[in-house]
Amino acid sequence: MKDETGRLYKLLSERDLELRQLRRKQEQERNHLSAAGEKRRERETDRQCETGERERERDVVFIEISEAGSQCCHHNTDNIEVMTQIMS
Repeated sequence: MKDETGRLYKLLSERDLELRQLRRKQEQERNHLSAAGEKRRERETDRQCETGERERERDVVFIEISEAGSQCCHHNTDNIEVMTQIMS
């Protein structure tokens, strides 16, 4: 009886150890995935900021060209060419 109890205790201990190892591995994978997702979100945010900055720069150039065009109408064709180059 004592021998069987010892074997059962040993089997239960091994099973508990395996469960702890599996849980630890799952936690590490979860942490790795959350870190990767966080990096992806940071990159997306950076891209959005850069896009916003470029749009603001284009708006400023467009306003400057519009103001200059209204002052001197014979330069409108040059302004349009400059603007299309900037927008590209």
